[in-house]
Amino acid sequence: MDLGDSQKEETIMNRIGYLLACAFLLCSNSTFSQVRQITKNSSPKEITDTEILMRSTLKEDFGGVWIDRETGSLVVGVTDARLSRLALANGVVPVKVDVNEARLKSAIDQLNRSANKRPAGLVSWHIDIEENQVVLGVLDGKYRSNAVSAWAARAGAPFRIEINRIAPALLPPDDPVDDGPGGGGVGGPVIGGPVVGGPIASSPAGSGGGFGGQDTVPHLYFPIIGGAPLYGVGRCSIAFSGWNTTTGKKYVLTAGHCGDGGLPYKYEHMFLMNNVYYTSGLQTIGSTFYSKFPGSDYRLIEVQNMWAATSRLVDMWRYDYVKAYGFSTTAPLPAGAQVCSSGSTTGWRCGAIISYNYNVCVPQGCVNNMVLANFCSYPGDSGGSVVAAGVANSSVAAQGIVSGRVGFSCGADLKTFYQPIAPVLQQHNLMLHYIMPPVIPL
Repeated sequence: MDLGDSQKEETIMNRIGYLLACAFLLCSNSTFSQVRQITKNSSPKEITDTEILMRSTLKEDFGGVWIDRETGSLVVGVTDARLSRLALANGVVPVKVDVNEARLKSAIDQLNRSANKRPAGLVSWHIDIEENQVVLGVLDGKYRSNAVSAWAARAGAPFRIEINRIAPALLPPDDPVDDGPGGGGVGGPVIGGPVVGGPIASSPAGSGGGFGGQDTVPHLYFPIIGGAPLYGVGRCSIAFSGWNTTTGKKYVLTAGHCGDGGLPYKYEHMFLMNNVYYTSGLQTIGSTFYSKFPGSDYRLIEVQNMWAATSRLVDMWRYDYVKAYGFSTTAPLPAGAQVCSSGSTTGWRCGAIISYNYNVCVPQGCVNNMVLANFCSYPGDSGGSVVAAGVANSSVAAQGIVSGRVGFSCGADLKTFYQPIAPVLQQHNLMLHYIMPPVIPL
């Protein structure tokens, strides 16, 4: 953190005092025109800090924030138009709404509690913060509108019904036999074009892993990279790796529905060191420490291979990386913000956040409080990384773990839902960080 908690609180209170002064007309219109506007091009930290400030300032009149798809401006909903100057004084565009965010979230919580009594054909429900209502997703031809409306009306918030032609689904693991080691990972993702770049040297680690009875002991560490293939029951993808700030133990994060509890997980990928590309060799990482599915969708694999280095790197699949950071206090980006995903099937894909509080029921069970975005994903991408959009070598905020999709093929209709990362980090006292294991000289 840049400031201690007390300093940050004092700073926020000073800003709130200034905003309240503006609200009582002590600021002129020319003052507002000189305020730096918060837009889609602002840093993720600036956007999320502004959202926190708006929520604490507007209190029960806060109607949520989003990035306008046409103008790119950060917008805040206010239930009392007289408070619009509070938003203007902070570079945010105010929009009058009828219902505050708290009421919409309360409605979602109530629907979640009655999910086991939901009517036939109802498969999802989420908040459309821009339209200031709850959205109910139903399957075409398999629902009765009266039953769905009656179920939703009890939650006490405005809603609308959207028809899905295809049921939402988890992204299943892919078959590793079809695409060889790396799921296209060492040579590139299965979908999204070939990887073009520098030379690939033979792995200094050989084919062994120094764990689980392997014969060959590697001489160099290998980094665990987000988006790379992860082998358990078929091929999934790695989201992030990190460490417990209390115990120091290292973990790999992936989707909860990828594999089972006792299965050992293996990894193979390419990495850059001293301007030469190496392959890690097929390495056993470890086994499941904790998983949660359904309800949520994430899995922690304890790293038991002493040569595996947790890493901030997330693969852009162009011989480039971004560096993800994540803490338990990392705030999620608002609806409309750009995020990118890295997976071992489709590679690097980007799109905009559609909604938070996305709740969806699939044959395996319901998952709650997911995020819905409009980037593409396929089987094998499950468990992959979701980060704030960024350019190569930049530091980006970790956002989530790929879980499932709505739709059939890549295109305008396909959407992906993912597990938010912050609750996972908070629950397990994790931080995304780089830890280098010992290196034995060649």
